[in-house]
Formats: sequence, structure tokens, C-alpha cells
Amino acid sequence: MRDDETILEYDGKIRKLANEARQLGDPFPENTLVRKVLRSLNKIFSMKSIVITVANNMDKMTLNEVIGSLCTFETEMEAEGNVSSMNDQNIAFSGETRKECQSSNENLDERIAYLSKGFNKLYRKFSKLGNSSKYGEKKHEKFTAEQRRVQCLGCDGYGHIQAECPTIQNKKKAHAITWSDSDNNFLDSDENYTVF
Repeated sequence: MRDDETILEYDGKIRKLANEARQLGDPFPENTLVRKVLRSLNKIFSMKSIVITVANNMDKMTLNEVIGSLCTFETEMEAEGNVSSMNDQNIAFSGETRKECQSSNENLDERIAYLSKGFNKLYRKFSKLGNSSKYGEKKHEKFTAEQRRVQCLGCDGYGHIQAECPTIQNKKKAHAITWSDSDNNFLDSDENYTVF
């Protein structure tokens, strides 16, 4: 991909090559095209290609999904003015290194701020999902048809298995209490009958 090329122009070239290969009898599999597109992107899209590679299953991802994601990223970058400034920086070099370093530091700061905003949005979104009362609670779930058919071997009740049987668990607690009470009485009786 050239630096002055948009994602849609690049997509047109890729699809033209894929169609020519298909006509010659050697079609590219979809996942191969996806991997080749992500590898051949220029530096502006390097972070986005890494995110796509890590976050998605590359064998199931289609070329349309990748191109759509990259187009969205490109329009967001253009809206913020980052794409044009990055391309201008590659073409026109300043005469003094101090100015170049200052502009690259400012550009780096802008990128870091942009990434941190996105990260904060994702963090807030997923933290809201994790704290929701709908997730992780089994007390308020209604029995499904399969759970109604399950019969406990301990109490012959329906809707649970023996390992989760509340009756057996209550009996175990009661036995633990009686054993602890009888242990204390046994110790007291030993102390009363001390022989010299």
C-alpha cells in the first residue's frame, strides 16, 4: 500500500488481483487475503492491524469485515486530522532537527491521548457489563426444561443433583454442630476425672 493511497483504492487493487487469480484457476482463500492485506498496510494502520489480528479469529474473518474496519479507522483519523499530518510529515522534512523532534513529540502525545481515550471508553463499557446484576446470579434464574427433568438421588427432589442438594447440605451442617457439641462435653468429662 502506498502512503498516498486510501483504503478503498487499495481494496480495489486487492480485489482486482484476487479476481485475476481466480480466473487463472488459482483462487486465494479468504483468510489468506485477509492476512496479506493486514501485512501490507502502511505505518498509519499498523496499530489497527495489530488490534484486528489479536482481537479476532483470522480464519473466520472476511475481507469485507477487515476493509470495513480499516475504512472506519481511516475516516476517524481524517476527522481528527491525523492522517494528513502524518502524510505531510513523511513528505516534507524540516531543516532543523529540533523542530522535527518537537513536532514528532507533539504528534506522539496526540496519539497517546487518542489511544487512552479509546481505552477509557472500552474500560467503562466493560466494567458496566461486569457489575450488572444480570450476570453471575443463579438465584433468580428460572428452571429450564432440562433442570426440571433432573432428579436428586439424595432427597428424590427435582431441579438439582445430589452434589447441590440443599437437604443434604443442611444435614451436614447439623452433624457438624452436634459433633462439635459432643466434643466439648467429652473434654469436660475428662477434666473432671483426673487421677493422681
